[in-house]
Amino acid sequence: MLLDQHQNTALIRGDQSVSYSELLAWVDGYARHFPDSHCDKVVVFSENRLEWVYAYYAGLKHGCTMVPVDFMSSAEDVAYILGDCRPDLIFCSKDRWSRLSAWLKSRLICWCSTNWWRR
Repeated sequence: MLLDQHQNTALIRGDQSVSYSELLAWVDGYARHFPDSHCDKVVVFSENRLEWVYAYYAGLKHGCTMVPVDFMSSAEDVAYILGDCRPDLIFCSKDRWSRLSAWLKSRLICWCSTNWWRR
């Protein structure tokens, strides 16, 4: 990304705003959670929130195919999507965790551990 005005507002969520320089710092932080080996497909399963954007752009920074999953998807739909795309990494909000748990029990998944993403 080529950004000339780093202090301009990039994102607004409620009363919180994020500048382009802050956005880039968050994306770099999330990008550090990717495995050292090649990561091809990344799922983002979350409500609309700033962290969704950070995870998505971190995946793009790594050249990954991003698979956004609608946060209102049923557990069965989520299981189908994950089984079909077989992601290398999943970013999931705490509120969506229960819809992943059945699918995850029998699979090895890479996890991101921050104060927002559930490990």
